[in-house]
Amino acid sequence: MVDQQGSAIGATPAWDDNLGAGRPRGFPWPPLILIGIVVVASVVAIGVRSLGGEADGPKVLTDAVFMSAATAECRAAFPPLRPVSTDRDDIQGAKEIAEQSRRAADGLASLSMKLRSLPVASQDAPFVVSWQDDWNTFIDSGRRYAAQLDTGDVRAANKVATGGDKAQSRADSFARANGLKDCQLRAVFVAPPRRSPL
Repeated sequence: MVDQQGSAIGATPAWDDNLGAGRPRGFPWPPLILIGIVVVASVVAIGVRSLGGEADGPKVLTDAVFMSAATAECRAAFPPLRPVSTDRDDIQGAKEIAEQSRRAADGLASLSMKLRSLPVASQDAPFVVSWQDDWNTFIDSGRRYAAQLDTGDVRAANKVATGGDKAQSRADSFARANGLKDCQLRAVFVAPPRRSPL
């Protein structure tokens, strides 16, 4: 049988007018909407981190003259310290990479001395000292890395190198947040292949 509207009597309606036209009966819209909000929020959070938002900071430096001078020093000093990319077939030996790491560590130590000697506002000085202390930790890790590479034990060298990771991360986060993005330590020490020839 059919009713006056042409629907079969006793059949379950495919749509529920109380839920709105074209919406299935019992369809879990509120949970889906909530899931959608969570997904969008997660994507936004990831995007903020990738742009250096939550990972950077805090913004504490106020001395623009110091920031400008430090940036100039870093721009001049960093390019020769970073490893030069080579062809894939040109695999460097552990000892060669150790020598590059020592040169980089020496260069960073010299640059750190220059940055520490720059005039800086008294309220900014403690933050600069802490920043450069992280540099020293990273530099020391690089020297130990080079020394371990000299033994030919690449796996042990890579393990030693991780000792400076946290200091490097803190230092670079500080640099990005305080107008010193050219003073980031990332990619200064190159890692050798797992089975690097001597």
